[in-house]
Amino acid sequence: MKILVLTLAIMILFFGCLGGEQKKTESTVEPPKNDSAVVPSPPPSYKPNDTPAPQPVDKNPFKSKYEGYSYYSSPMFLIYFPEGWGIDDSQSGIFEFFAPLEDDNDRISEDFVVEIWEGNETTAEEFESFEKQLLKPEDVIKKKESIQYKDRDAFTMEIEGKIHDGPEPMFFKTIFFRNGKFIYRLHYAIEKSKLDKYQPIMETILDRFKIGSG
Repeated sequence: MKILVLTLAIMILFFGCLGGEQKKTESTVEPPKNDSAVVPSPPPSYKPNDTPAPQPVDKNPFKSKYEGYSYYSSPMFLIYFPEGWGIDDSQSGIFEFFAPLEDDNDRISEDFVVEIWEGNETTAEEFESFEKQLLKPEDVIKKKESIQYKDRDAFTMEIEGKIHDGPEPMFFKTIFFRNGKFIYRLHYAIEKSKLDKYQPIMETILDRFKIGSG
């Protein structure tokens, strides 16, 4: 009887210790490390070579095929004029191209004007009558004649006079012609003292003038 009681006591003590050890072991077990966890990587650094190089830009959109000349194009005409000249196309149907003033004493800019309108004029007499309306009484017509210009019947006038009662004697040349229902008036003005310098330029502009966009 004593032996049985002793045996039971030993067994109870043994299993009690085993259970406590198991709880202790379970409470101290650390969770496994996750070696496969994804760590966010920093964004890739910027490299200048990742983007394409900028394309070159033409700094002069009016550069022409003629050395030293710019151009102006519209559906009605194409004109070449010296680089550095100004442009005024603020009035409908009137396009002015003018040279810069040469110095502080220069009061007049030599200019070339293209004027286009829808009209009925067809004869030399009608073109002459139109031009005379623009003249002052003291202006003198030095030359007038019918010509061929750009394979079209045309009429030209050369006039000497002044601008706005200014002291500088001026030389003017005008060419009229028709293009369909439109009248073209090409006109240039030069100080007489500068004819040798500017008239060759104006005649070059006339020679290179294109009817239509070229």
